Amino acid sequence: MPGAQSKSRAHEYDLLAILVANATNQGIYGISQISDRTYDQLSAIQSNYIRLETLNAAIDAINNATAKLPIFKHYNIHDDIVHASVDGQKFESRRETFKTRYSSKYFGTNKGVSSVSLIANHAAINARVIGANEHESHFIFDLLMSNSSEIIPNILSTDTHGVNRAFAHALTLSLLYKLIAKFILDKIILYRMI
Repeated sequence: MPGAQSKSRAHEYDLLAILVANATNQGIYGISQISDRTYDQLSAIQSNYIRLETLNAAIDAINNATAKLPIFKHYNIHDDIVHASVDGQKFESRRETFKTRYSSKYFGTNKGVSSVSLIANHAAINARVIGANEHESHFIFDLLMSNSSEIIPNILSTDTHGVNRAFAHALTLSLLYKLIAKFILDKIILYRMI
């Protein structure tokens, strides 16, 4: 079985090469040009092992293990309250894809995408790639509801790109309801005290 062990080790090295290639934005073609791995070899392994489902499972496993560390709770603003934030980053794209869009503000005459991330206690618990011309606020609810990790945020913050009129009205109605409920409750308690 020595051949099986060396083949397994070669697959591990190929997977590491693919992860480094994609993490550094070189791609498997770029890595194949500067290493001893062939493009066909890396392409076959990437299509067999690197899928959205396996990446999401790996990210959830890492986030869940991170949440179980004793230091994780020290990032909470209050005891047992997890504060999350949503923000987008713009990335210029070298290739023409369905999601790439022009944005002279961010890319000049080139095209790019926006990566919207849901971050809780320094852990990226969910993300989505959207077009550079799409408003981030349209995807916040989806990011929250499709979070498959064990980290559940109690508070959510965002910048002005994460706010739209529907959220503003819902927030206003929610605050108004709470104020009215508190006012009525205070009156009832005051009435009972008299």
